[in-house]
Amino acid sequence: MKKLLFGGTLLLLAFMLSACGSAPDQNNLSGGCSKETKTCADGSVVTRTGENCEFTPCPEEAAASDMIRVFNPGAGEVITRPLQIIGEARGPWFFEASFLIQLLDGKGNLIGQTIATAESDWMTEDYVPFSALMEYPLNVSGAGTLVFIKNNPSGLTDNDAQLRLPILLTGTDNNLLETENLPAINPSELGEQINPDQAQAQEVKLYYYNAHIDQDEAGNLRCSPTALGSVSRELSPTDTPIADTIQTLILGGLGQAELDAGLSTEFPLPGFALNSANLDNNGVLTLEFSDPENKSSGGSCRVGILRAQIEATAKQFPEVKEVNFIPETIFQP
Repeated sequence: MKKLLFGGTLLLLAFMLSACGSAPDQNNLSGGCSKETKTCADGSVVTRTGENCEFTPCPEEAAASDMIRVFNPGAGEVITRPLQIIGEARGPWFFEASFLIQLLDGKGNLIGQTIATAESDWMTEDYVPFSALMEYPLNVSGAGTLVFIKNNPSGLTDNDAQLRLPILLTGTDNNLLETENLPAINPSELGEQINPDQAQAQEVKLYYYNAHIDQDEAGNLRCSPTALGSVSRELSPTDTPIADTIQTLILGGLGQAELDAGLSTEFPLPGFALNSANLDNNGVLTLEFSDPENKSSGGSCRVGILRAQIEATAKQFPEVKEVNFIPETIFQP
């Protein structure tokens, strides 16, 4: 009997020693999670916790966890342009049936934004389906982030919330992908119908403030809305060239040589987005913007230049004779 008890004791000790000597969780250091931290949008810092050592949700992520669901694209999915976004959000996520979606590249730079629109009555606490279509530049690829921003007309930080969705960027057009299965066409059969250069891209001009041409005789800046210079950009073929050109303007993106030439801009303005562009038969272009953070207001000098940039960019199209802004209070001192 003593031999049996002794043998059992040895087996128990062996089991305990093997458990203690098992390989530690690679996420843990010294019996706990690593000291890695993540900075949240509001400036707060969270650490890794729990059995899987995941980051504690940021305040805005925690607020969004039960408020919005995204069905397309999925997390980590490779996206193509134009990007179709589909999901559902609870009514309080919207205001006037819409909210802002932004696209960031791997360095956190804003490269696209659009307005998501509710597809049913948003005056509810239940989930409401939404959809949106977003363009972004062709020459971007790699890691990116879609940011779904709760519409917060109150401006109170306690009401802020956002959902961040990691994706992979590619500059490929959906319509180009769809041509892979089409039969080959003999170019000689096309005659004069298609100009290959025009089919690939359209050159447009974006107008920015130029300090070098805005000086009086004494060298002082006059802050004139007419002191604008243009830069050329190429857009992929589109059915909405005017709206896409203005969208490109308000995303900013001046190169170093253009900055050295004296051009400057305050675009992009946080939260500022183009909702729609409609041209009537009389050549009147009506542009509707959203500006939840009221970034388009200010002194007459500043807002005059911002407004002039958009008007000049729009009027490069010969069919545009006049530009109206909605709301009328946009770009007002």
